[in-house]
Amino acid sequence: MQKYKNKVRINLGETTIVYMLICVILLTLISLLFIFDHYENADETRRLENLAYQGRQDEIKNEAEQAAIREREENDSFYQRLADGLDVRILIVGDSIGNGRGASAPEYTWAELLKDDLEREYGISADVVNRSMNDSTAYSGYVNVMLEDENEPYHAVLVCFGEDDRQNNFDVYYEGIIRAAQKKYPRAAILSIMENTSRRYTDNMQVIHRLSELYGIPCADTISAADYRENQYEGILNDAGYPTDEGQRLYADTLMALIRTNAEQYTDLPDALTEMADEDTAWFGTLNAIPSDAFARQGNTFVYEVHGEAVSGKIIGIEYDYVTGNNNCLIYFDSTGQIAGQAIFNNTLQYDSGDQLNGSNPHHIRVMNEWISDYGTVSGRIVSASNQIRVVFPENANGTVQADSFRRLLISDAE
Repeated sequence: MQKYKNKVRINLGETTIVYMLICVILLTLISLLFIFDHYENADETRRLENLAYQGRQDEIKNEAEQAAIREREENDSFYQRLADGLDVRILIVGDSIGNGRGASAPEYTWAELLKDDLEREYGISADVVNRSMNDSTAYSGYVNVMLEDENEPYHAVLVCFGEDDRQNNFDVYYEGIIRAAQKKYPRAAILSIMENTSRRYTDNMQVIHRLSELYGIPCADTISAADYRENQYEGILNDAGYPTDEGQRLYADTLMALIRTNAEQYTDLPDALTEMADEDTAWFGTLNAIPSDAFARQGNTFVYEVHGEAVSGKIIGIEYDYVTGNNNCLIYFDSTGQIAGQAIFNNTLQYDSGDQLNGSNPHHIRVMNEWISDYGTVSGRIVSASNQIRVVFPENANGTVQADSFRRLLISDAE
């Protein structure tokens, strides 16, 4: 019996030792697992920290790249935008040549060809807005620039006038366009175009060349470009003197070569306006455009009541549509009876509805006072209205049609 008890004690002791060994082993395993998990978590933490760090670096890099893009978007000149592959918006103001008269279809006008060339060569989108008007003068270009929305800026302004303008007032109007464009869009490049319809350097073309040099504006000389061709003007101008499809291509190629050179040189823009060549250009400083619906119509007379500050200026014009036949328009500031502006229309042209690429378009903008009229006379008189302005058309059937087409009264003054 005693022997049996001793054996039990020995078995119990051995069991205790086994249990202790098992516990030690389990504790060791748990410790190893804990240590392994600790290092694994540390590795994962380091990995996540590295990812976060790299993510922050990538975010900083992307933010820097985006900031650089935004800076280029805001500050790049037209030529720099092309070199950087950024989209561009282009405004064209001009006459029939600017409108592409002579082309067989709209897609063959030089403006459309230039758009296609720019997009193909630089891989960008070119939004081209053409405000050119058939049978118009440089005054319309000045007005169209001034009427553009400042919140939709342009990167380039192309100016195409000279054939329909009288020599004795062209330089002042043309300079008015340049300064209006520079003030309204200070980061926009301006390009001038010398038209080749006369096949020679007329006085107006020489004015364009002189003002382009004065203002540092690239000038597309389509006259010399045509001379460089083997057959000179053969096939370039039609019988009426307007550019054919080949002539439109000549205009686009001449402009494209000029733009390409400036883009390769990464040309920037001047920091300040050039001193004006003619002091009379100062009168193009502001434009007050009063729409026809701001007037009260009484028969064929439009009356605008002046409220507050007087309306004044030195250049009076109107925007309207030509009407076939005889007509006239008189403009009065206040009730003095003194005429502020007038024009007599003796129009023999017939018009189709809508814009006609190769026809005469009735939409027109013209000067109505003697400041610098179509006849070149200059007056120092400033007109002013404190009470009312009247625009008067004849009280007959043709006058009614003409009155129906009245769109805006235009008054320019110095700043």
